[in-house]
Amino acid sequence: MPEENSDELDIDALLREARSGCASSSGRLFDELHRELTRLAVTVFQGQRSGHTLQPTALVHEAWIKISGGLESVEDRSHFFALAAKAMRQVLADHARAKNAEKRGGGFQKITLSTGALAAEHAGYDAVAFHDALDRLSSLNERYGRVAELRILGSLSFEEIANILDISVSTAWREWQAVRLWLIRETAGHDV
Repeated sequence: MPEENSDELDIDALLREARSGCASSSGRLFDELHRELTRLAVTVFQGQRSGHTLQPTALVHEAWIKISGGLESVEDRSHFFALAAKAMRQVLADHARAKNAEKRGGGFQKITLSTGALAAEHAGYDAVAFHDALDRLSSLNERYGRVAELRILGSLSFEEIANILDISVSTAWREWQAVRLWLIRETAGHDV
């Protein structure tokens, strides 16, 4: 059996333990997933200026704090990373809002979202504008908002998205195409 599959089984086993109330499983889960969470955070920060006040490690820890209290509801590894991506988006938006409030509205923080299709077209996004755009999209179509989070921040494949949302792979791809265009249009006025 490939090592990656055994890692996934270990993660799923730790998630099952967390759901059953095992207190030590949360710490072991964090230890097992820390490298992947850090890789996700580094992807989010690609192209950032070196003096950015929130670093990938801090993003990982703040996102973990947000999701660790609800581990009993996490179904599997893919679901965990979907939640982690959402938590990271919220942390980045909160951080950007706080920095903008300090500066009294000046100098929005920009983030590079991923090496995926959307990021290839536009190098960076205003974190607050992106967060607000995803909120608007989710209020219009909740599943489209989930597709955006899973693809951009979770860096999940269309197969993984389809599995999480219980849709076909072709539907996940089509919805991503619509979401991508909508996000580009919505964030076009925000220095992308």
